Amino acid sequence: DIYQKIGKPTIDYVLEGYNGTIFTYGQTGSGKTYTMFGADIYDKDQKGIIPRAAYDIFQMWEKNTEAKEVEIRCSMLEIYQEDLRDLLIDGDSELKIKESPSRGTYVDGLEQYPLGSEEDLMCCIEKGESKRVWRATTQNDVSSRSHTLLILEVRQILLDDTEKRGILNLFDLAGSEKVGRTGAEGKVFEEGTKINLSLAAWGNVIHALAKNSDYIPYRDSKLTRLLRESIRGNQKTT
Repeated sequence: DIYQKIGKPTIDYVLEGYNGTIFTYGQTGSGKTYTMFGADIYDKDQKGIIPRAAYDIFQMWEKNTEAKEVEIRCSMLEIYQEDLRDLLIDGDSELKIKESPSRGTYVDGLEQYPLGSEEDLMCCIEKGESKRVWRATTQNDVSSRSHTLLILEVRQILLDDTEKRGILNLFDLAGSEKVGRTGAEGKVFEEGTKINLSLAAWGNVIHALAKNSDYIPYRDSKLTRLLRESIRGNQKTT
């Protein structure tokens, strides 16, 4: 079971007060969104990594005897043609990626929604999914035209008044495309080009890290800037 092997350990890590990231990567139509969300987020057998993670996090909340207070907040955004969009608000949003010594890399202006139950999170996921940009290509009837990030922040105040704070980043990356296979034209072609450029930038970052290069090109795309915190420091990334 994929979730038990790669999802559950990352969730446990976040609940211990660390940061964790899970992302899917591959060509269009390879099953990335299916892996992250599943065929049905409410079906216990068909739901993907994200709804399973939601269940485990709220099970922890109910069974936690070490914390006197638990806060869980949710944000969801997409990177569409290098523009950031808040998927949980009505209307347009103006988001900017910023950096600070205390927060690291973060998205300024992104709304955080407090969650009181697993059902609250499922509602956020449904709303966010409904606002994503999708189109049909010859390779995929329902092709995501953007990278999507769901962020869950878990803050626990323990009985001795110390605090644990962990952030779970769940990326559903758009798939790489070959124009000759997708039959892309016009807007779809333009979207595919932007997707490929951002994924190439991500590949360059991984290559530079593997070579221990002095310069890592994190700033070459919005995607690599957001993934920066996931591949350095206090993180578990799958």
